[in-house]
Amino acid sequence: MRDLLGGKGAGLAEMTRLGLPVPPGFTITTKACNSFSKSGRFPPGLLKQVDEALATVEAKSGKTFGDPANPLLVSVRSGAKFSMPGMMDTVLNLGLNADTVRGLARSTGDERFARDSHRRFIQAFGAERGGRMLDFAHAAADRTFDLIARHRIDCNPTRNGWIQGAFSRLAREDLRRRAEINAQHGSDVEFLDEGRIEALTGSGFHYGGLLERRAGAVHPLKLARGLARAAVGAGASIHETTRAALLEQTGGRWRLSTEQGKLAADRVILATDAYTERLWPRVTQSLVNVTSAQLATGPLPAALLATILPARAGVTETRKITYYYRIDPEGRFVIGGRGPNGDGLDRATVQRIARAAVERFPQLRGTQWDFGWACRVAITMDDLPHVHEVAPGAWTA
Repeated sequence: MRDLLGGKGAGLAEMTRLGLPVPPGFTITTKACNSFSKSGRFPPGLLKQVDEALATVEAKSGKTFGDPANPLLVSVRSGAKFSMPGMMDTVLNLGLNADTVRGLARSTGDERFARDSHRRFIQAFGAERGGRMLDFAHAAADRTFDLIARHRIDCNPTRNGWIQGAFSRLAREDLRRRAEINAQHGSDVEFLDEGRIEALTGSGFHYGGLLERRAGAVHPLKLARGLARAAVGAGASIHETTRAALLEQTGGRWRLSTEQGKLAADRVILATDAYTERLWPRVTQSLVNVTSAQLATGPLPAALLATILPARAGVTETRKITYYYRIDPEGRFVIGGRGPNGDGLDRATVQRIARAAVERFPQLRGTQWDFGWACRVAITMDDLPHVHEVAPGAWTA
């Protein structure tokens, strides 16, 4: 049972079976979590089952999730067959907000307790952390372009902004709220209605969107080479095609074993993304590895080019498995999306991504795709940026 429900879930199930008093709740199985880790998508029917289970909890507790008068507050805890401290935050009082806090105050008869619970919830997962996260994320573009300018890296940098297109009306309203929150933290953003996003993208595919004006695009390989030249100029040594096989800490220093020999260092940065594998298993287990594939046309004719992404901002979409596309400095249309299950680029993936391009820009029908490639990328399970000191002197992001 621990294999399926995890340690906490199995313990609660056993106590319930013995007739011990256990608050109503439900467990999302490890099978569902493993399925999400592999595919990046919730298993079919999971959200419906969660809604049904939550309705059962509401019925047994006599409270309703989100009801301002009599709110149900939920505790969300992580679990596994073998659980480790710090695996994941425990979220207490999920469902507590500016409306439901008044209902909690009335039901408990203790307004101070209710307000303090709300304050702690916001401190843990809301305004302060959220503000720092927004500042960190939105400053990333400034730092990147400052680095490019400082080291005079020729990587075709452009700062025409980034657009996230709403795939549904519900997603549009979520982007509207995000635009308001981001603006409160000083971000240079604009909510886009259907007409505005069509004017900026040349496509009527989306229900609305969000424009982040500080964002931009670069040629990634040229950027990598430019950073390498800057690092060498600062005294670094680069060992290409040298696979890191083992990383261990001995005597207060880090020792890295490779096929070519061993290195020692006081500090280590794991910049291995989806290719970390056995080098640091806990980092690998904290990420979802997916394959990303991209296609590119040749330089488009001027008349056709003028109709596609006229603002020259890059675009992504609000779906978990998204498509993303831009015009490169040579006038090529580049689009990417979920790749094949294995390495390489198969015909079915090429056809699917090409079809997605035409769905968004029908004028591309019949255009030849001259380039294609695929690789693995890692995404965090909560879609937020993470920076970790995984051990003293060892960092990853």
